[in-house]
Amino acid sequence: MLSVLGARPVTATALLLVKQSQFSSTAAAAAAATPIKRIVVIGSGLMGSGIVQVAAANGLAVTMVDVKQDLLDKAKARIDSSLQVFIPPPVHA
Repeated sequence: MLSVLGARPVTATALLLVKQSQFSSTAAAAAAATPIKRIVVIGSGLMGSGIVQVAAANGLAVTMVDVKQDLLDKAKARIDSSLQVFIPPPVHA
């Protein structure tokens, strides 16, 4: 599943970075044992769209975020084009 969010700039105040040392060892162990089911990729360039494609192909729910809708549209087209490689050509009877 791929959802695309557009036209919302991400500011430094919107991101929270937490150092691993701030977790207790019990919380860190619990977090490590929790399977990841959903990710958010910020940036829809070549690397971001590649990460989105691989994650989605491996069953993760993925949200891609960028500051402009046209960048997201280009990334979606890039992913669609790349996926065509994995779809076998139709068989004519």
